[in-house]
Amino acid sequence: MSAYILVVAAPVITAGRMGDIVGPRVVFIAGMILFTVASALCGAAGEPWQLIAARAAQGAGAALITPQTLTILTAVFPPDRRGLPSAVWGVTAGPAGLAGPTLGGLLVAEGGWRWIFHVNVPIGIVTVIVAFVLIPGTRPGGRPHLDLTGALLATAALGAITYGLLEGDRYRARHVDPVSFRGPAGAGLTAASPGRGPG
Repeated sequence: MSAYILVVAAPVITAGRMGDIVGPRVVFIAGMILFTVASALCGAAGEPWQLIAARAAQGAGAALITPQTLTILTAVFPPDRRGLPSAVWGVTAGPAGLAGPTLGGLLVAEGGWRWIFHVNVPIGIVTVIVAFVLIPGTRPGGRPHLDLTGALLATAALGAITYGLLEGDRYRARHVDPVSFRGPAGAGLTAASPGRGPG
């Protein structure tokens, strides 16, 4: 779980910028393909290290997908029709997170732990096909570019914060001073901000 969450959280800003550069449809489909293949590898893993590596790849796919969803929504629906799709997106995101552990437990109980990964494969394949057919290709305006320094700093900052939150108990970190986050987090996020503007 830690490998997945860490890889999802750390590069999410950079993944969003990649969508600005090459288009959200391309990044979304690439992320979904990676997520689907990694899910199959998770289900086929025979050793712990194989499962950890596949989960990390799965997290990388999810990191590519997540920032593109609202961008694609705004590309598909005109401004006067975005209210309902935005509401559906918001309403389903929360319950989906709550239902995940319950459905996962059911799959494990009925079919074994590998099925919590196998179930993603047909869903991912259908999603990729639907994305190819229905999601329009959008050309980024201007000449956006990736601020490599900002991307590395943002990824490092988010990765460090996420790792601390995940592993704090392991190192007996019972109290975290919020001030301690200002340096690394502020540096990374501030450095990444200029890269979000037009290149």
